[in-house]
Amino acid sequence: MKNFTLLVFIFSLLPLANVNAFSECNAGYYTVTDNDETRCIPCEAGRYQDEPGQSECKLCEIGRFQKDEGRINCEECPEGFTTLGLGATQCVPVNSALPLMNRWGLLLLGLLVLSTGYFASRKLSILRK
Repeated sequence: MKNFTLLVFIFSLLPLANVNAFSECNAGYYTVTDNDETRCIPCEAGRYQDEPGQSECKLCEIGRFQKDEGRINCEECPEGFTTLGLGATQCVPVNSALPLMNRWGLLLLGLLVLSTGYFASRKLSILRK
């Protein structure tokens, strides 16, 4: 009978211990609190979280990707492949990524040269008057 009384006493203390309190989110998830309600949200594809209890996910670095959600790391692109930026969900062949970057660079350079030439010619025509 003493053991039964002891068990009843111990179980009566459980509500005081707040057994149902929220604990931190696992790695691969981040914590969101809205109106005193805390939820764990899985990291989106292209992001990861390697530490539990964090409030945001990290972006995959260049050369690494993650196609799934709720992950604790990003995968490295195979040899001959890379990503086009941070937070990638897939890798692309290096030979297809570099011309794309070069085309954009050339386009921006061309626009800069054209705009500079336009403004220079406008300035010259004003000086001639």
